Amino acid sequence: MKFNFKKIASVMATTVMLGSTVAFAAAAWPAPFVNGGVGDAAIVYGSGGAASDMNAAVDLGKELDKDITVTTGTGTVAGGDSVKLERANDKFNLNDQLDDFYTTLDNEEFTMVLADGVYLNDDNNEYDYEQKIALGASALTFFQDSGFNNDEPIVGFDLGTSTHIMNYTLDFTPDNAEGGATSSGDEYPKMDNTNLKMLGKEFYISSAEQTANGVELTLLDSANTAIIGEGDPAKTMLVGAKSYEVSIDFINNDEVALKVNGQVTNSLNEGETYKLTDGTYVGIKNIQVQDYAGGVKKVEFSLGTGKIVLENGQEVQINEEDISTLEDANGYTSVITAYITNSSTTIDKIVLEWNLDDDAWIAPGTELIMPGFNAIKLSMAAWNAPKQEMTTIDDQSDSVKVSTAVKDGDVELSILYANSSVSGFVGLGEKASHKLVTNATSGTNVSFNLNETDNSYFVTTWINGDDAESYVYEITSITDNNGKNTTKLENLASGGSDLEFSEVTDTEDRGQITFTLVGASDTAKTATVRASASTGTVYGNLLTTKEGLTMRLPVNSVATGDGNINLSAAANPTTHVINFTEEDNDGSINTASSFTVTVGLDAGDGTEPTATSLTMFEETDGSDWDVGYKVSDLATKVRLNSPSNGLGEAEIIYAGDESTADVYITEAAASITGAGKVAVVKDSEVDSVKGKNLVVVGGSCINSVAASMLGSTSPLCGADFSAKTNVGAGKYLIKVAASPVNAAKIAMLIAGYEAADTSTAVAKVKEGTTSTDVHEEVGPLTV
Repeated sequence: MKFNFKKIASVMATTVMLGSTVAFAAAAWPAPFVNGGVGDAAIVYGSGGAASDMNAAVDLGKELDKDITVTTGTGTVAGGDSVKLERANDKFNLNDQLDDFYTTLDNEEFTMVLADGVYLNDDNNEYDYEQKIALGASALTFFQDSGFNNDEPIVGFDLGTSTHIMNYTLDFTPDNAEGGATSSGDEYPKMDNTNLKMLGKEFYISSAEQTANGVELTLLDSANTAIIGEGDPAKTMLVGAKSYEVSIDFINNDEVALKVNGQVTNSLNEGETYKLTDGTYVGIKNIQVQDYAGGVKKVEFSLGTGKIVLENGQEVQINEEDISTLEDANGYTSVITAYITNSSTTIDKIVLEWNLDDDAWIAPGTELIMPGFNAIKLSMAAWNAPKQEMTTIDDQSDSVKVSTAVKDGDVELSILYANSSVSGFVGLGEKASHKLVTNATSGTNVSFNLNETDNSYFVTTWINGDDAESYVYEITSITDNNGKNTTKLENLASGGSDLEFSEVTDTEDRGQITFTLVGASDTAKTATVRASASTGTVYGNLLTTKEGLTMRLPVNSVATGDGNINLSAAANPTTHVINFTEEDNDGSINTASSFTVTVGLDAGDGTEPTATSLTMFEETDGSDWDVGYKVSDLATKVRLNSPSNGLGEAEIIYAGDESTADVYITEAAASITGAGKVAVVKDSEVDSVKGKNLVVVGGSCINSVAASMLGSTSPLCGADFSAKTNVGAGKYLIKVAASPVNAAKIAMLIAGYEAADTSTAVAKVKEGTTSTDVHEEVGPLTV
């Protein structure tokens, strides 16, 4: 089995409008074409350029696609019936199955491929029939497979051998189709030489008979059918994009040989096929001979996929070969088994059961096509994570530091520290002189006992359904003011306001929380602050990020679990498990499923994240980073760095809302475009991608967009190009400017004097050091 990985380019992405002029901060490739995992780029090559220009453009697109981890918007479908597997209030999430959204698909979803039909037998009796598809139960997963995608983990469908893909059913209603078996019971003559439309295609039934296994139907592809007479001029037929000239070479009562584009077939009987050198099949449907002198001789024939045999309980055969011997465009093989329900004289239904014959995968950029019939395919356009809120856990010498964003802004705080003389964690916070205070209680109010000498700080969180606020404060001073002990607390979030209490019992409101100074002593350097709310719940050991991810802070307790850590034990703990809880699908905070990150000590180095509760895969071959997803509707992504030398870190990338897949079942001819990926287009198609930043490949002689970037409305070739750019033989230019089709975007021109010079310039850009500052030119450079 072979596999050809195909990237699906996209012209759909969320764009960031920057006003009437471009104003980007200093950046290097791939920004701004990919920023924070979000793609906003299109590659433009010249319609008249060398093949190497197009190849370089495609290669650049693939390089940028590797950096895109978040897609926005949705994919688009063009060219036939299609259904996106989701419902208005039920999107395709991680671990959902193909059959979760539709029990069956029929003519309501596929007006052409699954249209209701009327079958006319040889006695001119009509029989109504319906068509439907029932999908298998394959689940969307995060997986890694050595046979796919260069072994890089990806969200998609990891389909093993024998996986059930779908059942197709053609069901005659309300009566069975009468075939009229002969007295010997081995034929259905009333179905011979009739037409049946199934899966959107016309098939000619050349024979219908009984076998030891049941009914066997022999079908010819009738998509391209014609009648030609002996001595008639050649008939022109179009199959796909190819033209065929067909004439009769020889014909008698039983046999005919045709000449097709100069190639003569074997002598063929009715129902037989012949394979042309280009892979197209000639099928003989009917030979019509007036058996007298001067009588007319005609043949009805078809050009297409050839002969299909459906025998009850047996693998479908295409042109005398089992269908499992055929590979689709991705190199996948399948088994389709036919089941035909019948009586001695009638046929009730035809079922085609489609199972895989080998491993296969469906992910952004790949598709699975029903072999032989080439009527239906499954595709995944994109994996969409709506936001990318980052929470990191790393080391700060001997403490575990958390960096994230809360309601007031960005915040950093250490939650646990170790002592170099003790082989374990010894306290909450950064160090003995900078301690974190937590409280395991929750309710309408929570109190925190602070110590100015310890520079202690605390986190309090208010949660009410889908609303939450977290605040981080550190005590900075307690000053005696005529016995009133003025107390100040600093807000550790970047945009928050401090608290100042003039005296005990003073209050300060921040959002939904009221802070009260319960007690303070300038002499003892201690203060007690209470956080309370009239609605919802206040917590003393939770932190909820701005987007709604909740982290449980450690509490020093002999009890186990629930974020507790026993720092009073004879042997100090060497690990601690941090619990993270997503929102549920309705946005309710701290109610959904959880995952964990474990932190520990690296002897001689310090503290670091060491493990997660998720299934993790090596991000790329040889990388120090592993990556995993929480199996949930939100699908939080976690990256864990475990270098061989030095301390590691963890990144928790929170979507803040449902993460969804764009999964489609479509006609085989439909075009699926994924959201957020990089489009590769000709210069003549630039208007379709004008909302994106552009990478323009090739010089101004063959690329009109390149000419526009050089201020010309016509091609600039040879000496004119050199005069404009100072680029001569063996040199290239890399120029960044405002996009000529959208002043709010940039365009990078990569152009060499010759095609080979352009390829060298593309390789230079791929190194990742090229500046993408607007108006900066690099070059002319010697190749």
